[in-house]
Amino acid sequence: MPTHKHITSKGKTVEYVSTIDAAGNEVIVIPGGVQDEIDDGAEMETISGVTDERETHEVAYDHSSIASLGTDKADKVSGAVDGNLAGLNATGNLTDSGSAISDFASLGHSHANIFISPEMVATGGMQLIPHTLGSPPANIMVSMTDVTVGGSLITVMEGPHDPSDVYVTIIPGGNKFKVLAYA
Repeated sequence: MPTHKHITSKGKTVEYVSTIDAAGNEVIVIPGGVQDEIDDGAEMETISGVTDERETHEVAYDHSSIASLGTDKADKVSGAVDGNLAGLNATGNLTDSGSAISDFASLGHSHANIFISPEMVATGGMQLIPHTLGSPPANIMVSMTDVTVGGSLITVMEGPHDPSDVYVTIIPGGNKFKVLAYA
């Protein structure tokens, strides 16, 4: 938080603003036009036990140069829906994403309609893998977890799935796999 302080030099007392930056350093701002009236070695007030003699610098800005930055800033969203997440368009301006936080799955979201098998060893013939979906899977995916048998050519075939089992054939046998199935 900025603190207003005073510095005395050449018989004059001048007010200045002091703040602490993120690195813990004191930043001093002297009003424009006053710098010439202050000695480089002038003593300043103590701030939390810190201060000896400090070098001061004039800090000034021009409102017109700040206004010219207007073309490089993001525009506000007009017509945004309260609670929707912000997005960015191709030019970097803010947009209403059309989605609220409530549109996404919660932390407690469950995947009750997904089944992942334990790692299994292929037999080379059709295998029945029991699942817990309660209906035939809409899709399955076989993920090979160890392919040390039979070289680089592995054949995976699906059979007709039912409400309790996934049917797969993996040739050659001896390789390991997992099945992901979802309803």
